[in-house]
Amino acid sequence: MVSIDQTIQDAWNGFEEVFFKHRILHPDKDRAIEGYDAVAQKHLSDDSLDRDIRDSVEALKKAYSADSIRVSISPEDDENKTAQALSYFRESMELIDSQHDIVEAIVREFRGIFFNQFRIDHDLGIEDLKKAEEIYEKHGHMEKMARSSSVKGANYLGRALRKEVTLGKDDFRESEGCFMKAISLSDELLSEGTVNDGLITYKGIDYLSRNIISIKADANHGLGRAHYLRAEADENNSEHHLMRSVEILNESEKLYSEVEGGEGPTAIINLEKAYVLSLLNMKDECRIAMERYNEGVSTGTVQDASKTVLKHEVDHVEQYLDG
Repeated sequence: MVSIDQTIQDAWNGFEEVFFKHRILHPDKDRAIEGYDAVAQKHLSDDSLDRDIRDSVEALKKAYSADSIRVSISPEDDENKTAQALSYFRESMELIDSQHDIVEAIVREFRGIFFNQFRIDHDLGIEDLKKAEEIYEKHGHMEKMARSSSVKGANYLGRALRKEVTLGKDDFRESEGCFMKAISLSDELLSEGTVNDGLITYKGIDYLSRNIISIKADANHGLGRAHYLRAEADENNSEHHLMRSVEILNESEKLYSEVEGGEGPTAIINLEKAYVLSLLNMKDECRIAMERYNEGVSTGTVQDASKTVLKHEVDHVEQYLDG
């Protein structure tokens, strides 16, 4: 297993604490970025730090900041914020030092998420996440391997939707394989790791239980989404895919209910369930799921970026229920 410089590890831990507090639990872009600045300043104030360590901490700060910008993007300001986030990612990549490849993996992982969500470049997103997963595997970091595999699956899914049906089938299969790998890695940690006070220890590395459960939930969410999107591309087996989608999305919702900060993803899952149920013409069930989504919107747990990306599903369900 490759070791990580202690200063970089400490900074990474600090960024992750801010990430959970102001990106997951109580999303607030400005507070998150302020928190990332504070973590970076704490370490960069040490004048004895070598240039490669300083650049690595700065690269991490910019990547985490870009991710907070990502989730704040709304239809009204997406162009400016998208450009700002992309600029941060570019600057992060320029700061990477080859001897600290874990930093490269983190930056590529965040950029792969960004490329997927806004459908900017799925090919580059897949390339980023393959590289990130390869680096995480070298470091033996199973949580990040699982996360990268799950997001890679989302990029394959996005690319599949850009193609003709016959050409997209391979990408659908790739996406499902990525999601299933993420679920398998998560299950391995949850079943074989030593659990103690919210921590899972496995092969010498400590993981937060909530992170592993969230990754498994995310991967199930992606797999459920893959099935309902595949139904639209494969009319001969559409009902099978739609019913399977509902089953998997229910499993994802159950997992999210076990973690703090899972309310936002739960609301989005209910929107996607409402969409699938509308395709199955199950109006009562669709209405219930949509009400749960709207509750999430009214309480502020659904991020602006998600509202932007899922506008098609919202419009479709509202039209179906009004019909």
